[in-house]
Amino acid sequence: MTPLEYRMHTDTHQLVVVLQRREVLAVQVGAGLRVSCLDGRLWITQQHRTDDIVLEAGGEVELSHAGQAVLQALGAARIALKASAFARGPGAGPSSRSRAPPSATS
Repeated sequence: MTPLEYRMHTDTHQLVVVLQRREVLAVQVGAGLRVSCLDGRLWITQQHRTDDIVLEAGGEVELSHAGQAVLQALGAARIALKASAFARGPGAGPSSRSRAPPSATS
């Protein structure tokens, strides 16, 4: 079995993962995660959810329930993971920077 392949695309802020048939990727979902199936087929189950999802190539889904999600390739698959727009909040992106609060001087 070959190791998982990860590629972070900094221009789109997404992580592309290649999974071999039956390989599993567990992810912790916070405020939201968009999963796109670029190639192949992907099965997704989420903690505290009774419905499972199967994505075909070209499909995508927004995982909005906090907790663990398990993604399994039903055949070789290439997927993209990206923080959801509502998870990033306004002004999020490569140009936004955290600023220290002004120092309190009297």
